[in-house]
Amino acid sequence: MRNSKDLIYKKYTKPNNKIFTLIYIGGMKRKRYFPWILDIIKETNTKLILAGKKEDMFFEMQEISKKYDCVEFLGTIPMKDIIPMTHKADATFIIVNPKSPHYQRTLFNKQFEAMVCGRPIITTRKTFAGKMTENLKCGLTVDYNRKSMKKAIITLRDNPKLCEELGKNALKAAIEKYNWEAEKQKLVKVYKELE
Repeated sequence: MRNSKDLIYKKYTKPNNKIFTLIYIGGMKRKRYFPWILDIIKETNTKLILAGKKEDMFFEMQEISKKYDCVEFLGTIPMKDIIPMTHKADATFIIVNPKSPHYQRTLFNKQFEAMVCGRPIITTRKTFAGKMTENLKCGLTVDYNRKSMKKAIITLRDNPKLCEELGKNALKAAIEKYNWEAEKQKLVKVYKELE
C-alpha cells in the first residue's frame, strides 16, 4: 500500500510567493543532505520553509537555521497543516543517498504530498522516488551532489512554466491514481477476497 493522501485540491492553482519557496516537512538527517541543503538555498536566492519531528537532527537544524535569513524554521507542526503549507510553496524535495538499499526502494510522504498539492518535487536519481518522478514527469531528478541540486533549484526558480507543467502532471497523477480514496478501494477489495 502507498502512503497516498486525500485529494483536497482538484484544480491546479499557482503559488503566490515573492521569492521562490521550497518546503521540507520531515526527518532531517545527513543521508537527506542536511545541513548542506541550507547553503544551496542561500546560493540560489530562494527560501526554505523547514519543519519536522523532534528527532534526528531537529535541534541541530533549529540552531543552524538561525544563521540563514533564507530559512524559516517552524519546528514541529500539526499533521493537518502539512498539505496546506505544501500547497503554498513553489516546490518540495526529498534528497536521499541513492547508495542506501532502503532509499532505492522507498516511496516518501513528500512525493504524495507534492502530488496532491500540484507541486513539483526534486528527488534523487537511482531511487524508486526518482524513477517515479521521471515516469510521471512531476518533478526533477538530481545526482546526490551539491552541483546537481543547485542546478535543479535554479531551473525551477527560473522557469515558472516548467513548474506549472510539472505541478499539473503531479496533480493529474494524484487525481487519477495516487490518492487515498483509490488506496481505500484496494484495501476493501483485499478484505473482500479474504472473506
